[in-house]
Amino acid sequence: MLIVKRGKQPNEDLWSLPGGHVEFGETLLHAATRELMEETGIGADLYHLVDCIDIMRQDASGVIERHYVVAVYTGTWRCGTATAGDDAAQVNWKLPEELAELNMTEGAREVIFKARDLLD
Repeated sequence: MLIVKRGKQPNEDLWSLPGGHVEFGETLLHAATRELMEETGIGADLYHLVDCIDIMRQDASGVIERHYVVAVYTGTWRCGTATAGDDAAQVNWKLPEELAELNMTEGAREVIFKARDLLD
């Protein structure tokens, strides 16, 4: 799996999957493909939606301030060499079994294993 170490808040210094915001008028699949290229220099053929994950950020009193939906896709490498760009501080190829040693964003490890199971 290609993972990135976040270079900015939220989740700075945590490992996760490459990703980012959907631009106005952009499909989820196009956004995932674009963000992958911007953050890692990798072009991929993304073909399977693995999961959509809700992440809700609350203030100190428990009021939800932000609600993110993370759409996770699987795909195959098409071109490029993994290089940190945009919001990524580092990029690395890892086997799912190697993720236990990393400090990762909430839910990232679980969805990576789900993606692996779908590919098997």
